[in-house]
Amino acid sequence: MYPSGERQRAARPGSVALTGIYHHALTAGYARGFLVAAGIMLLALVITVATIRIRRSDLAGVNPI
Repeated sequence: MYPSGERQRAARPGSVALTGIYHHALTAGYARGFLVAAGIMLLALVITVATIRIRRSDLAGVNPI
């Protein structure tokens, strides 16, 4: 029990602290989004390179203009 018999309330962060928390969460979200986008881009590049492979034998019958 508390000496005065009352329950103490939990401290709430002020507006400056809340603004900092929101900015940090927003920044972390954008960073994660850019990281995921970079991973998707690399995966697309690997698939493209693996799919499009032109060999010299493939170009043997082509007449350049």
